[in-house]
Amino acid sequence: MSTDSFVLPDAGAAALRGLGLRPTVGAGGGLWRRPHRRARGRHAWGRGVRFVGLLVVLARLWFVALFTAPRLTRLQRSHAVRRWARQLLHTLCVEVRTRGHVPASDAPLLVVANHTSWLDSYALNTVSTARFVAKSEVRGWPIIGTIAERFGAIFIKRGCPRGAARTVAVLAQALIDAEPVGGFPEGTTSEGRGVLRFYPAMFQAAVLSGARVQPVAIRYRAADGAPTDAAAYVGDMTVFESLRRMLREPRLTAELIFCAPLDSTGRTRRELAALAHAAIAAALGFGDDVDRSSPLRRAA
Repeated sequence: MSTDSFVLPDAGAAALRGLGLRPTVGAGGGLWRRPHRRARGRHAWGRGVRFVGLLVVLARLWFVALFTAPRLTRLQRSHAVRRWARQLLHTLCVEVRTRGHVPASDAPLLVVANHTSWLDSYALNTVSTARFVAKSEVRGWPIIGTIAERFGAIFIKRGCPRGAARTVAVLAQALIDAEPVGGFPEGTTSEGRGVLRFYPAMFQAAVLSGARVQPVAIRYRAADGAPTDAAAYVGDMTVFESLRRMLREPRLTAELIFCAPLDSTGRTRRELAALAHAAIAAALGFGDDVDRSSPLRRAA
């Protein structure tokens, strides 16, 4: 065995990948090897191509958002959102796989999911045309802010009760108008090792409109099928740092598990929040307990 390979069956896959190691094909996950210099060069070239491709997609999307989106009908905007979400993820070599109770793309549901990455809403938008809630600071971000605003994002000022009430009213009206909306009731991103508590305010929109709630469990897998935190966007991490971690992987899979939709009739927002949390935690194999092992993170 060369000095660049070794057997370490009990080591964590994520930690080994962080050291630049990759599993050897056919080794059953036990043999890990440093990529050959030529292979490392190909990987670096591939990362560069994907990064440039992302810039091109964002530039085109910004142009469309600035000059075309304001003239689109709701149906046209929905189709554009799905098309651009798929193109962006394809550029980043992120495949979306769905299972469970997948609804029609335009079903008037309140879509709620656990939150680990800035990719979450794009992954969901490949399946659903929901307008997503975003923190108000996103509106001021270069390029991304324009794209989000022109394609119908619903902005909320966190920590402001009046702002939250206005957001709930907007969500409720959209649902009454048979338009799907979505958000992340954890209110922040996490490493994905559990599901943080759900804030119930968003669920009031379903109570007011009578719309059903669609819980969705999201997790990311590496090329070998193992769960990974490569897509995570947490703590003081910048979008660029998150992107760099993501591009280290040759490809990622965003797995969307659509739980059974919840009827809001006769239920309070707290009951809906608890039921959605339990469904998502169970789908991810975490049980019903709220994850309290890590502090709240910055919302993506």
